[in-house]
Amino acid sequence: VHHIHNVLLPKVLKAVRAPWVDRHGKTVEEATIAHAVETIARPAGATIISPRDGKVGCAYVDTLKHQNDFGRAIALLSYTWSNKVTSVSSALMRWTDTVGRNPKRAYVWICSLCLNQHRIEKKVMSPEDLVAEFGPRVQAIGRILPMLEPWCNPTYLTRAWCLFEL
Repeated sequence: VHHIHNVLLPKVLKAVRAPWVDRHGKTVEEATIAHAVETIARPAGATIISPRDGKVGCAYVDTLKHQNDFGRAIALLSYTWSNKVTSVSSALMRWTDTVGRNPKRAYVWICSLCLNQHRIEKKVMSPEDLVAEFGPRVQAIGRILPMLEPWCNPTYLTRAWCLFEL
């Protein structure tokens, strides 16, 4: 949580300034998780050897070196790629405060940052592949934090994958 709020968020906000045109030609007013992956997470691991398969291109989490930046997850963030990065960061900070956790030691598993986007984007995954990838992880972590934004009509509830994670 500390890394997301104090390192990743400022980098994303610097990279994605309104008006910004994303890779799909859409003008962006506020950075989303998709923009964080596009501008920071995927490029960060582009030239690094993955410790998981020994190939060039690794997950964002594999680029992190400081003990405050990664550790065993105590929760899994369930979200959509359209969630705003600022909302995710502030929600996670509020969550750590509410549950009495130090943000420097509150590690949250976020698929877009923990899974190797260099492999996923080149591979078509069936629903069965996704279940095999996520099912055991959801159970092992044991806590899901659903990102409900906007509160009055959360996009999250319209996404089948998000409902599966629950």
